[in-house]
Amino acid sequence: MARRHVLVEAPLTSNAQILGVSGAAHPFERYRAARVPIALAPDDPAVSRIDITHEYEMAATQYHLRYRALQDLARASLEHAFLPGSGLWRTPDVYKPTSACARDTLGNPRPSRLPRVPANEPEGDGPMGTGSTVQRLRAATPRAASAVTNSVNEERRTAVLQR
Repeated sequence: MARRHVLVEAPLTSNAQILGVSGAAHPFERYRAARVPIALAPDDPAVSRIDITHEYEMAATQYHLRYRALQDLARASLEHAFLPGSGLWRTPDVYKPTSACARDTLGNPRPSRLPRVPANEPEGDGPMGTGSTVQRLRAATPRAASAVTNSVNEERRTAVLQR
């Protein structure tokens, strides 16, 4: 799977709740050790009442992941998201920016280039309710790193206040 760059989606909470598989019994660490790209996913957030932030928190606490490993999980999600256009990284699953982005610092709020958007691109909700391809393309730029961080931090603040 690693050699062919096949991504594995890991809904940690769902696997624990439905299958009773967690911790050392879960293949998450084996996939990581084999360098298989992994994307965290909340699976069915309406049933389990969790969001993607919860999955990152679970990965960080249960598997003792550091910030860099969490970044790589997020980057794998973007790299394997079936977005049109060229990727952000030189080679699959090795997160070094392409030459077009090499001068930019990841997370910089002012990247040197934004991806071109086709003139005939429709607006509105795209597949999976995530907005149009235009919006998803814009979110896939290095600028997204700071926006995603701010969004996750805001979700955490809200969750803490609701507890």
